[in-house]
Amino acid sequence: MAWTQLAGRLTDVPLVIAGPMLRKVTDSSVTVWLALKEPAEKVFLEIFPSDAPGATRQFSGERKTVPIGQNLHLVAVTARRLNNEPVLTAGTVYSYDLSFTTKKGNLNLASAVGSSGKAAYAYGSRRLPSFALPPADIESVRLIQGSCRKPNAGGPDALAMLDDMIEAAVDDPTGRPHQLILTGDQIYADEVADVLLLMLTDAASALMVDAEPLPGGPNGTQSLAETLPPGTRAETIKDEAKLTSADTQSHLMSFGEYLAMYLFVWSDVLWPANLPDFNIPDFADLQMALTVRPDALFEQIKRVKEIGTQRANALKFRKTVLKVRRALANVPTAMIFDDHEITDDWNMSREFCKNVYGSERGMRIVQNGLLAYALCQHWGNAPEQFEPNPAPAGVKPAGVKLLELFAPASKYRDIADHAFVKTALGLHTPEKILARSPNAVFHDTGAREKLPNGRIDSQSLLYHYTLEAKAYQVIVTDTRTWRSFPLRGDTSPPDMIEKAQLSFQIGDTPALNDRVLLLVASTNMPPGPTIRQGVRDLPILVRAGGKQYLYEDFYDSWDILSANYARTLSQLSSKFMPNKDKVLEGSVVVLSGDVHTSSASRVTYSGTELIGNPAVDRIGIELSIAQLIGSALHNQGIDTEGQHNMGYPYVPASFKSAPAYVTAVLGLPKITINVPKLMTQPVILTEGFVGWHLNTLAPGTVIPELCTGSAPEL
Repeated sequence: MAWTQLAGRLTDVPLVIAGPMLRKVTDSSVTVWLALKEPAEKVFLEIFPSDAPGATRQFSGERKTVPIGQNLHLVAVTARRLNNEPVLTAGTVYSYDLSFTTKKGNLNLASAVGSSGKAAYAYGSRRLPSFALPPADIESVRLIQGSCRKPNAGGPDALAMLDDMIEAAVDDPTGRPHQLILTGDQIYADEVADVLLLMLTDAASALMVDAEPLPGGPNGTQSLAETLPPGTRAETIKDEAKLTSADTQSHLMSFGEYLAMYLFVWSDVLWPANLPDFNIPDFADLQMALTVRPDALFEQIKRVKEIGTQRANALKFRKTVLKVRRALANVPTAMIFDDHEITDDWNMSREFCKNVYGSERGMRIVQNGLLAYALCQHWGNAPEQFEPNPAPAGVKPAGVKLLELFAPASKYRDIADHAFVKTALGLHTPEKILARSPNAVFHDTGAREKLPNGRIDSQSLLYHYTLEAKAYQVIVTDTRTWRSFPLRGDTSPPDMIEKAQLSFQIGDTPALNDRVLLLVASTNMPPGPTIRQGVRDLPILVRAGGKQYLYEDFYDSWDILSANYARTLSQLSSKFMPNKDKVLEGSVVVLSGDVHTSSASRVTYSGTELIGNPAVDRIGIELSIAQLIGSALHNQGIDTEGQHNMGYPYVPASFKSAPAYVTAVLGLPKITINVPKLMTQPVILTEGFVGWHLNTLAPGTVIPELCTGSAPEL
């Protein structure tokens, strides 16, 4: 049976095509995100203290949808405490309901969701989706964390397990999960299966209708994503957009494709149904799509086996999407990007920024990915940044201005070049990036307001935020769009968060007040032993065939010998109050992802002075940091299995097959590397360092590194 494109079945698609997804929840507000096929003049959200019919409504709120495409309308609606209504408390399982006012009439939640029915949002005998606030006792809090969920990866989709956890304790306010934190790579813009991209491009066309011309083609030409079918995009991605991902042949490009990816990974609706086989595209469908690029037909034929594996993995993923959709409707969910939401290596180095942002096509692709992130992820993280006139001072948030560009008569193709789109997202030309000292990606600063539930800025979205609970505080950092490049060389490692921004993202947050402190850093802080060993021993490895490979990915972890890391530890220390001995003493749990294997590490930090805070400079520091890396939710492979089975000493087979002796250039001199000796060096699991007060050293002072492990002999 031939694959059925979305345009041919769009009339059968229900009003709600993704969601409801429960997002930011506090004791006085609840936010739910949805994607609709048609506009709704009003989406009405109600919060109840039980699931019983006739229960007294506790909170309510309404919002009009925003027209993103002709057949795609988004909304994040917030219900708030009004007047003297009681706040939400732990120990109760709350329910929420939604209703929709459209041109075709009024719909309740069940009607709007359609054929997926209650299975999309409710459990067992419950009529409605539900949630419970985290208890005041940290020992009773159930917080779930994960990252890296690629639809066409091997292995099971671990996020579907969350559905089972909620179902097992749905009526138990203490036993059910209280908070989900997704710490990066919620979608993969690169490494996309050909069969999936075919569906995403098709869905983008059906939802957006008016195609977006992508600038920056050969000789300044524009092209549509539809003219670059799956398997044929490597040349334009690498040569024209200047992106550096290793897997670019089916990279997302258009705004519609990025949006469609979110809808496909979070909902079952737009996937072809045709149970039980799910009639998704196969190799023959890909061959038909390539009629616009006959030069690529032969290359595609050589990949028939690979495409078959992709399709099998995509089918397996599809079968669990409904479970994921229901889970996301029933647990408050916070998110932050890593790189794959945009592209692998996003803002990795000064070279990336110069090349990509200096390319029209590269800039547009990053803009499309970041705008999709803002609408699908960040709107629910920080709804206050997208709400009109929330501040007494009358500051209009950048998110509101961004949504206003999507007026009913607007099309994305008409507003894509609007200057404020880039301003709001935090995108700049290489000239502006290189004009900063040190060079850095950054956000423009407008009028700002600190609200009880977060911050707003009139010029730019603020991607970092906090989660405030009775038992804990979560500081969610932005380690991607505030990177600086203080070192020489266009490929030198960055500071993950520029110096001036550290105090804003970490220090200038609500008081901890004896709660447990958790920090989300999508890039690992500190890096695990394997990465530490790699940074020290493998700046360049020559793989089989003699090709040199620079370990750029190591730059996505914090260098624990860097000034940036030292300043970050100082900012974390400032969150704690001095004890009777005038020592800032405390502990931090760092939640990270990114590396596709789970692990844990512990750091003890002792200091005699606190950097950058004159009021408490002469004070001791004793900080314990426990890092938990939760990755990958769905990106299992041979190497991840090897690391989990063998631990830190695991070495990929491809590395072992490198020539025994290779000559490489490390800096200026040429040296000969004994590869077998390098591969068999023991991994250093325990390290110690002597640091210094960064503010007391004269420029150019050289400090030797001291560590418990000996330097490797190459």
